[in-house]
Formats: sequence, C-alpha cells, structure tokens
Amino acid sequence: MFYSRYIYLIGYWAFFALLWGCVCYYFSELDIISLIKSGQIFDLLIHEWLPQSSFAFYILAVNKSYGYIRKIHPVKWVLDILYVYRNSEAKWATLKDIRRMKPNMLAEKGIVLGRFDGDFNSSHLLAVNSPCAAVVVGPTGIGKSAGIVMPTILNSDDATLIISEAHGTLYSQTSKYREKLGPIFHLNWCDADQIFNSWNPIALENLPENTQDVEFYVDKLCAIFWCRNYNSVGISYMSDVFSSIILYYILLCKSEGRSTTIVEVLDWARHSQWEHRLGKFQLAADIAKERQYPSRIRMHLLRIASFSRLERMNFFTCVSLSFSAFEKTGVSCVTSSSDFSLKNIREIDGKPVTIYIKNPLFGSDDVGKLTVFFFEALFQVLTSGEVQSERKRPIRALIDDASLLPDVSNLLLSSNMFQSLNLSMLMVSQGYYQFEKTWGKNYFDHLVSHLTHQVIFSQALIEPCELISQKIGTYKRQRKTVTKYEDINNHPTVVKWFEDDPLIHPSRLCSLGGDHIILVSSAMNRPIYARTLSYFKDKNFKHLLS
Repeated sequence: MFYSRYIYLIGYWAFFALLWGCVCYYFSELDIISLIKSGQIFDLLIHEWLPQSSFAFYILAVNKSYGYIRKIHPVKWVLDILYVYRNSEAKWATLKDIRRMKPNMLAEKGIVLGRFDGDFNSSHLLAVNSPCAAVVVGPTGIGKSAGIVMPTILNSDDATLIISEAHGTLYSQTSKYREKLGPIFHLNWCDADQIFNSWNPIALENLPENTQDVEFYVDKLCAIFWCRNYNSVGISYMSDVFSSIILYYILLCKSEGRSTTIVEVLDWARHSQWEHRLGKFQLAADIAKERQYPSRIRMHLLRIASFSRLERMNFFTCVSLSFSAFEKTGVSCVTSSSDFSLKNIREIDGKPVTIYIKNPLFGSDDVGKLTVFFFEALFQVLTSGEVQSERKRPIRALIDDASLLPDVSNLLLSSNMFQSLNLSMLMVSQGYYQFEKTWGKNYFDHLVSHLTHQVIFSQALIEPCELISQKIGTYKRQRKTVTKYEDINNHPTVVKWFEDDPLIHPSRLCSLGGDHIILVSSAMNRPIYARTLSYFKDKNFKHLLS
C-alpha cells in the first residue's frame, strides 16, 4: 500500500511532466519561437509584449489559420482581438512562400540578396537572376559589401558587370576572378599615376549613329555637368548653347575622320571668345549652314558672336566651372581616348565584360558626374538598339556608396524597361536619409517607388529606422475591444476601429541580429526576415578567391 502510493505519485508527476514536455515542444515548434531562432517571419504584429504593471500580464495565443492575436488582461477583464485582413495577414515565411515569389529568388546565379534558413535547418541562397532594381542600406562595417556586393560579383559568371566604387576594394579582390571570364577595364578618375584604361564620352565609336540621337546624347552630357549653383539667368538656355558648340565640333571632326575630346572643345571655345577672334563663331555658323548641320547649331553660334563682353565673360566662366572636372589631370588622361565602346558592352569575343569605375571618396561632385553620365550613356545606347550581341547577355550595374554620386535616380525612373533590356541595378548606401539629403525628397520617393527589392541591415539610430519603416509601408488592421462595462441593454461594450500599423516597426530595425537582414520584395506584400552571408566564409564563394 505504501509503495503503491509512491507509484501513484510518481505516475501522477510523470504524466504532468510528459504533458508539460509536450506543451514546451509544441511551443518550441511555433513560429513565435522560430523568430528568436532564425528570424524567418514576415511580420509578427506584436510590438509590446510586456506587462503594464507588476500584477498584470498577458496570455498570448497565435492562431495561424485565422491570423489574429488575442490578448487577455486577467485583472481588468479586457478582451482585445486584432483582426488582420487576408491580403496582409501576419504569417511566417516558409520555403514554399519563397518559391512562389516572382521573380524567382532561389536562382543559382544572379544578384545575391541573402540567405534563407528553410525547414530542417536547410539553407538556401536568395538570388535574383532576372532584371531588377535593388537597394542595400546599412551602417559602415556591417557587411554590405562582404554579404551582398562581393557574392554578387562572384555569382555572375554569365553577366556583364559595371561596378562603381570609391575605395578600390572590389577591384583588388575580384578582378583576378573576373579576368578569367572575360576582358576587364578599370576607369580610375582619381589618380593620374594609376591610369589603367580610358573612355572618351564623345569619341565617334561611343556616339549614336543617328544625328538626332547624338543631339540628345550631348544635351544629356551638358545637363548633367552644367553648374546649377552659378548665379545667372537662363541657365538652361546657356547649357543648350554650349551643347550646340560641342555638337558642332563633334560633327566637324567627324567630317575629318577623327574623334575629339571635351578638353579640345573647351580650348577651341575659349580661344575664340576674344574680341579679335569672334569671327570664328561667325565662320563656324557659315560652315554649319553650308554642311546642313542642325539649325540650332548656327543659331547658337550667331548668338555667341552677338554677346556683349559681360555676357561672354559670364557664359565662359560658367562653362569653366561646369566642366572643370575634365581639366583635372586624371580625368583628362582617362577621357583622352577609348579602349572600349559601349556598343560592345554586352560581350567581347563572346565573353562577358567587366568594367570597374573608381570614384573619389571626398569632393566627388564634379568627378562623380562623369560616372553618372557613363550610366546615362549606357542606357541610351541600350535603348537605341545599337548594342552588338548575338543574344541579350544580362548586364548588372553595381553602385557602391551610391548616395555619394550626384544623382542616378533618373535611370531608375526607366526601370520598367529593365526587363526588355535584361538590365539590373544594385545600389548600396549607408541609409535612406543619405539618398534624401543628396538627391532631394522627390527623387528619393521616385527611387523607392521603382525598386523591386530592398535589403535592410540593422540600423544604429532611430531616425533612419523611422524613415525606412515609413518607406516600407503600412497595413490597415481592425481593432475590437470588449469590456465588462455594460450599456443600457445590458450588453458588453464593444468598440471597433481601423488603424495603420507599420509592416516593420522602427524599433525592430534597431534590434536585428548581427547576421539578420530584412528583405522587402515587390512580389510580396510582407517583408521577409533572412540572413546575410560573408563571401570569405561561405563555401560557395571563398574558393573562388583562392
């Protein structure tokens, strides 16, 4: 009898221990615990899971099939139910969700966005092989280059790459590998002692075939470089005037069977501005009329000849300020000739091309405009259909420290054409606030609206987190509160209302783990929690650099 009592107690406690173990196992397999383990959720919709006082606590239950969260306050007897619409239901990302995304994010080759931990601790590389426009934001030293840019370069064997950077690290660590795949070119605007290759923006081989396209090409060049801060009236008109001078000199040299440079055009224009040499503009206008150049050339040349002394001084001062970058030793050497043509940008001898562009880290406004124009010229050549290639080999533009450049958002405004051109763009910056500060709020809003993917690392300050959370977006939810206080009909008081809630709360952006990222895709209406990687640790990439 004595032993049977102990056996009964042992069985009793063993049963409850087994029951408690089952409960713990069940909750350990719930996605709320998986959030802590691997961060695979879209969004949990729980922002405050703390007691309001020492005697009050919440009992939390998550219903995955209906998508609501129930919180019961045992002291005040308040039942608070959160209903979420089906199109924005809070749920956890699974491998099935990733597979349903279009474009495919599980491609073997392409732009690397991160790594997803699937079921049974299996890991899948998140990569996009189709045309896209993506932005990566995160503070310095967090792993943007090591986790996104470097793996993308090493994972794009079949694609032509155009890589813009300010430090030179990407070139020093990946050029040897890319050299095995095809020809590489390095444009260094910064250092005249390290001139590797050259590219002349107005060389004949880089100009469009059609004269009207050449006009648009030169107008874009002047629009990018023209000094907007110079205090003068009619800045746009003055830009058009100098654009006509460049166009005239290009056509004149083309008739002679040679190319010209921006420095040569500047020397010719300055040499002709003095009183006793104004006849050169009149003579040039007569030549333009005789050879049937576009009528705007003759009109603007005659206008310069009729300028007063003060007008000429203002005009050529503005010209010197606007195109001063071309007179720097490094830039003048790089733009003196061309080692390649944008018309052969997709491939040379059937092999992909790699172009590295090094921008100055400080004071890069004037020189950075040359990089901006390079991308604008590339886009114009691609849209004109003059690129010579048997097939549309993918082109991927990787812009590190993109917020240091004056403005490349105009190219993203045409991102709807990326699909037909097989063109992708990946821009890296420290934060959205830098884009907004450098390019302005309007350009930044256009940028965000045309993105297909956003990769967000953990942020250090709350201000950039609030801006990122705002740009990611919100969803509408219906709140319903039932209290014990009864109305005149002896019914519990029920209050319903709608409210906007951010898809990603700003506080969560500050509390991401060291290897966690948030991936926002236009193909899904919920953000994705994923992991970043390091190219020098990952088994798929580290052997490529040996």
